[in-house]
Amino acid sequence: MSSRDQRSDTVMALNALSREPGARSGAGLEAINPLPLIAGALLSAYGLKRRGFFGYFLTGIGVGVAYRAARDEQLFEKGWHRRLLHTAAREMAPIHRAITINRAPAEVYAFWREVENLAIYLPRIHDIDRIDDERSIWSFKGPGEVVVKSEVEIIDDQPERLLVWRAVEPSDLFHEGWVSFAPVEGGAATEVDLHLRVLAPGGKPGARLVELLGRMGPLSPAGELARIREVLEAGIPDRVEAASSTLH
Repeated sequence: MSSRDQRSDTVMALNALSREPGARSGAGLEAINPLPLIAGALLSAYGLKRRGFFGYFLTGIGVGVAYRAARDEQLFEKGWHRRLLHTAAREMAPIHRAITINRAPAEVYAFWREVENLAIYLPRIHDIDRIDDERSIWSFKGPGEVVVKSEVEIIDDQPERLLVWRAVEPSDLFHEGWVSFAPVEGGAATEVDLHLRVLAPGGKPGARLVELLGRMGPLSPAGELARIREVLEAGIPDRVEAASSTLH
């Protein structure tokens, strides 16, 4: 994709997102106050480092403070992770990745537009339940048995070129993004350019951490894009062929 094409698609995506402003906040969710938890943890760590009777006494107090804070914040209750994700969530963390797939843009777009394909082939996505042609419920796998959900709405759809989406509030995990499909090698291949923006907990430090982990860590979409390339280059699934036939 030329730099001009990339800029053009980015401008169109940002315009679509600005026309449909999102809440970008934990609507209906009370954020967790982390200060008592941090104080308890620091006091416990100091006590363990000091040792002796007084040190272990401080450790016991620290554990008690942390436990009471966790209980008061209902961290032992179901759904605690939703509140944690919205704690000091004020900054959008950008994540970007691109990949070239040896399939025509029409085929790659059709795969992506049939959103259920993403749940079938990407292990990080637990399930996608389609509501209608623009909206669907996405369930993501978290640590342990945690599953977070977002209702996602496609707000701009340009066949074989661009898809723009945004999570609908209230959402466990607010995110938005776009993916563009540009022909390369005479149209025989497609450059897929993926942009994600995630509402990160923890203020600016949390957003910078999510951005870093999205660039080179466990939040990077590189593995997912490589998996999509593997699936498409190995042969288009029947599900995608069915989706492609509805575009014409």
